Amino acid sequence: MRILCGFTSCTLALPAPDANLNAKRIAWFRDMQNIAGDFDLRLNGHPLALNVSISHGGGPIPTAFALASENLFEFMAADPHRTHRFMQLCSDSHFQCVEYHNRLAGRKPNGPVWAGCDSAEMVSPGMFREFVFPYVERMAKAVHGLGGRLFFHSCGAVHPFVDGLIEAGIDILDPIQPCAPEMQPESLARRFGGRVCFHGGVDVQQVLSVGTPDDVRASITRYKTAFAGCGYLCAPSHYIQVDASVENILAIYEECRADREER
Repeated sequence: MRILCGFTSCTLALPAPDANLNAKRIAWFRDMQNIAGDFDLRLNGHPLALNVSISHGGGPIPTAFALASENLFEFMAADPHRTHRFMQLCSDSHFQCVEYHNRLAGRKPNGPVWAGCDSAEMVSPGMFREFVFPYVERMAKAVHGLGGRLFFHSCGAVHPFVDGLIEAGIDILDPIQPCAPEMQPESLARRFGGRVCFHGGVDVQQVLSVGTPDDVRASITRYKTAFAGCGYLCAPSHYIQVDASVENILAIYEECRADREER
């Protein structure tokens, strides 16, 4: 896709799902499938299976932002009609790639979408309803129509949008970053428990990076308690960072393994 400055001209077209960067990812996927059996993976002596997968991360919103950067917010205010055309094409491209990769990997569909930041929402509720909600809803209907569940990734303080995301049809909300009072597990469970499954929560910025293994275990216990009776998948609040100790990372696996064995 190509965007001309100021949206003065529309020259957008859908790329083939196996072209450009995707071609390299597909080649990597096939090479890894061929050598996966050569790896011997273990955690604390326990063998682990190596499952090779391929996905098309992001979604219509991050794709649009990657192409237009912060100009996207100006386009929303200045030229809604062309912005919707742009979002429609980003959605078409994303769905095309998701379907292609799912067929390639032989799995049911899923798709994460980004809509927030680390400290506060990046668009107003009105902008969310006009420019985000329709494309999340379209994605949810497409995923559900193929028998899948929508795993929705949205960083940061997105609590103002959770009701809308649930209305749009998401099934799982990730990564539950505890960056604001409204994003604490007790608050989320009270407001949205039973309506959506939560994924994440173990803080990569404070607990995993500067805490101890006991802090990690206490955090997991807190989330399990808060989300008791709700859907909850224990995981870090985002990608594990380089300053997280091996001991803290292992504590997540050990705590979750112990919980599974108790059940």
